Amino acid sequence: EAPPLGMVPGNGEVLRAVASGQISYLNTAATKGDVVYSLRSNSGDTLNVTMPCDCKVLPGKIAEGATVLAGDPVVEAVSGNVSPVVEATMSPDLAKMLINGSLAELHFSDGRVVYAKPADAPDAFRPTDREHEVSVRLVPEGPIADEALGTPVSIRVVNATAMKLKNRVTRLINQIPGQV
Repeated sequence: EAPPLGMVPGNGEVLRAVASGQISYLNTAATKGDVVYSLRSNSGDTLNVTMPCDCKVLPGKIAEGATVLAGDPVVEAVSGNVSPVVEATMSPDLAKMLINGSLAELHFSDGRVVYAKPADAPDAFRPTDREHEVSVRLVPEGPIADEALGTPVSIRVVNATAMKLKNRVTRLINQIPGQV
């Protein structure tokens, strides 16, 4: 079985196309008050959308020159005080392991590994429309780089007891003289 994939959503404010047309300008370095994108509408008007906050811009799947419909997401504005979560869909068996204390091992594309636990919220585990799948919200135990926001992550569920044993063996090995 392939490992589940998750997504690190930005949890920010999604700026949507205000009309149907074509994106003529996109500024992912925009700060509060700057034009973050311009849209040449089907009526011929150019509409400028300004950045509503001093926050980071996560580009969406839209690039300059893209055709959009009114309401399509263009970019996401994320403030620095948002705690990242990982949203994943997995089998009920893996979800049960997490409920019973196992950890999720998050593998990022840059090679970093961060451990996560289920969110402490009523909606941490939700059924999906598909049979044999559960939607899970995970909270990373370590920091996640800003670059990871909006990106996919590979997930491996690790038995908590095995993880504790591995950590203990590693500590013991590191106590042996001459070990680095």
